[in-house]
Amino acid sequence: MTAPNSPIELYYWPTPNGWKVSIMLEECGLPYDVRLVNIGKGEQFKPEFLAISPNNRMPAIIDPDGPG
Repeated sequence: MTAPNSPIELYYWPTPNGWKVSIMLEECGLPYDVRLVNIGKGEQFKPEFLAISPNNRMPAIIDPDGPG
């Protein structure tokens, strides 16, 4: 079980959409940890990332305090 108020995990690469999500998290004051996914090396196709984002889309987030 995850501890309450655990940080959101942001799977990110500095693209326009990645920046939007990181700015939103900063503006909301939510704690988050950045997990870099280098799309130049094809890391978005690795099984570990596909388990989080099955269509290999970036950015992706995991909210450990979210529903289910």
